[in-house]
Order: sequence, then C-alpha cells, then structure tokens
Amino acid sequence: MKLLVIGIDALMPELVFNNLEDYPVLKKLVISGISGEYDGYVYGYGSHDNWTSLYTGLSPKEHQIIKGIYQPSGKLPRLYDYSSTETIWKILNENGYKVGMWKGLVTAPPEPIDGYMVSGELAFDEHFEDPEIAIDGHMLCEKDQHLIDLFEGEFPKRPTPKSPDQFGYTWEELFNNPQLVNNLLDENYFEEGYQYLKDMLDYSLLNIRKVNEKEKVDLFWFYNGIFDYLGHFTMHDFNRTQLKKAIKLVDDFVGEMLNIFQPENVIVLSDHGQKSFIDHFPNCDIELQKESFGLADQCLFLGDNILMQARTGGFLTSLHSLKGTMILNGENFKQGKLKGMRNLDVYPLILEMFDCIIPKNRKGLIHPVLNKEHLKNPEQQYKLHKPKVNEKVLIVQTCEVNVFNGYINDFYNENRFSNIFIFGKEKYRSVFLANQQVSGFYDMDQPLEKSVFDKVLVPYVNAKTKELLFTNIK
Repeated sequence: MKLLVIGIDALMPELVFNNLEDYPVLKKLVISGISGEYDGYVYGYGSHDNWTSLYTGLSPKEHQIIKGIYQPSGKLPRLYDYSSTETIWKILNENGYKVGMWKGLVTAPPEPIDGYMVSGELAFDEHFEDPEIAIDGHMLCEKDQHLIDLFEGEFPKRPTPKSPDQFGYTWEELFNNPQLVNNLLDENYFEEGYQYLKDMLDYSLLNIRKVNEKEKVDLFWFYNGIFDYLGHFTMHDFNRTQLKKAIKLVDDFVGEMLNIFQPENVIVLSDHGQKSFIDHFPNCDIELQKESFGLADQCLFLGDNILMQARTGGFLTSLHSLKGTMILNGENFKQGKLKGMRNLDVYPLILEMFDCIIPKNRKGLIHPVLNKEHLKNPEQQYKLHKPKVNEKVLIVQTCEVNVFNGYINDFYNENRFSNIFIFGKEKYRSVFLANQQVSGFYDMDQPLEKSVFDKVLVPYVNAKTKELLFTNIK
C-alpha cells in the first residue's frame, strides 16, 4: 500500500514532540522522517470544518462548513453537502487508485467509492445526535454492505464526564462559590474517556485487520475523535496525565497499523491542537480573564484555572488551538523539520504523491518534503509562492479582545506570508501574545515608528454587508 493516513483529532504537538521518549513508534517516525507542528483552522472553526478542508483542499468559507454547521442548511454537515467537490478519494479513484476511508468525520452518509467507506460519527452529546450521520456502530453504502459480515466485537459505549450533581453539588452552588471545584477535580477526572479511547482503538484494530485481509487499497485513511473529547475535559490537570497516557495508546495503535498495512508511506496528523482555557489568558487576574473571554458568563473562574459547563453537564476545560501535529515518514518523504505548513497543504501533498493533477482552484501548496525531482504540479511548489521575507503587518486594536481575535484570525487565514503584530492596550499584551497567530505586541499608549511595518491596518465591519475589511493607514 502506498499511503496510510492516521488522523487523531486534536493531538497536541507539544505533548507529542516534548515526550517522544515515552512514544517509541512515533519517535522512530519522527527521527527517520519529517515532522513538526502545522496550522489548522481555529477561532470560530471546528473539527468538521478542518477535516473537510483536508479532504477537499478548500477553506471553510469555500466548502461552507463553519463552526461544525453546513451554512446553507443550518444543520450538521453531511458528505453530500460537499460531494460535488473534487475530494481526495474521488481524484484518486479517477486515477486508478483504491481508497479505504474509516470513520472519517463528515463522511456520512457514506457514498460508493472504488475501495470502501466505513462511516458513522460518534455523538459526544445531544448536539451531535443526528440519526442520518451518527451511530454507535458503522454506516456503509449498499455497495459495501458485505463488509458488515466481517465485523467482530461490541462497539464501545460512550461515557459521559461527571457533572456536579454526581459530586453532591449544583452548578448554581459552584457559580456562587467557584473554589468548591478544587475539591472535586483531580488528575483522574474523566479517566473513563481514556478507557473509551483504548476500547475504540482496540475495536478498530480488530476490524480493520479483518477488512484489510479481504479488501486491499492504495490509500487507507483512519480517523478517531475521542482524543479531542478526552482533552476537552481533562486539561484542568496541568500535568496532562490522562492525555499523556492516551498518546501512549495512540503510539501503540500506530505501531499495529504499520504492521497491518506495511505501507510505503505514513502520515500521522491532527486537525488542530488544544489549549486549556487558562492558557489563553496567562498572567491575567480574574477580572481581565472575564473581560477577555467571550464565554465568560458560562465559566467558573478559579484564578489559576477556568472551567465551563459543558452540554453534557460535565466540566469543560479547553478550547481548540492553532497548532496540529504532522508526522511524515516513508519512501517518498525526506528527513527534517516541517515549517510553514497549513491545513490546505495536505490535499495537494497527497495528490502529488500519487502523481495526480491538483484542481486549479486550490490554494494549498506543496512543501519541499518529497523525495521527488520532477513534480506533477510544479506551479504549486511552496518555494515559488513564499517571499524571501514575510510581510510585517501591524493591526490596530479597535474593539474588545475576544472579537478582535476573530479579526486577527480572518486576516491570518487569508495572508499566510504575513507576520502579524498588534497595536493595542497594554493590559491585553499577554492575551494577544498567547494567540499563536501573533508575532508581537506594541502598546498603543507609547510612540510608534510606523516605518518598520509594511502595512498598518485598521479593521472595521461594513455596516451593510457585515464584511470584515482592513484599511491601510500607512
């Protein structure tokens, strides 16, 4: 098999790369391959948005799945919402390659492909309970129904994080006295999530092995979203105990998958990372945390931690973060450190690996990671588009922090070769610098030499169209 893709939602690069001694399989792939953190879509974008971009090479604004909702329908996204685009599996099929998709997010209801598509999303709470796309089991199209006979074992059941009433409290009592939480949560809170991930990976291995014995493919794409689920409820623990244990499960799983498929190449990736709520507001007192956090009215502020009431009733502790994990290894990949890669670059990279023509309207670029002298799509080379020096842009703060971070995000997504600096109120310095899209901060109450910047931009929203615009005042 030419390529194995293992997608682990929200796998944090800092936990992987800073603890490689604990993860021998991933360590070997990192040492002999090329790896690093890369940029996903965050600040108003979620996992559904990111994975659809990975499949299609289109931004969320282009495929219209934003905040986990297909905008024209106002519903959770379906595969048929974007099936008219040139997905990776469609292009590979057209070029004679077989593809196996396994539980990919936003691949339900499944469609017939040359290979097979095993779909069905996990309903982590009532928001995701949609019988057309979510199931405790598998969804297959009519063509692939014969695979059902191969499946063994009981599909793992989803656990729910404990809510205050299970500790003898109400949310109202905790909001009135947040410090009570310190007696409730420890490193073992939601350890059931760790067991859920273990059971699901074991169940997946059992059945992937059986399907692969019968159905051979050229690309196999695996997805699991439970690590993301676990992370959202365990990042109150600064030692990340449950998450580090979970990455050991992932490490073992990757080793087993390599044994099953014996691929020429492997990509291990996440769509984004996660950061605890408190890490978004370092060195801030509680009042500044409340002022800067757009969801403050739903949160418990403890000073050294921030918790939110989840839809499940449990204690939510983190948000998605910009940096995802990317590990590339195999015959087609070089060795080294990955730099400057973004979500949209995965699609052209995979198509180039298979010598397929990349559709003309794709903005992703091919990074110099392939052992390949002559590219099928030379015009998409990263080096042809990257300037020698990135543009230095100063953006003037014009509104409250949580809204302004959205403005920064929009500019960042559309201007990949710009280094962003903020001209804002000094008290927000640490908040802005915690934003991984920001390169530096300048106090707006101090003199500023504008000549050091290529652009000085003031953002505003058009009153009629509601479009975000930037005026260059340099």
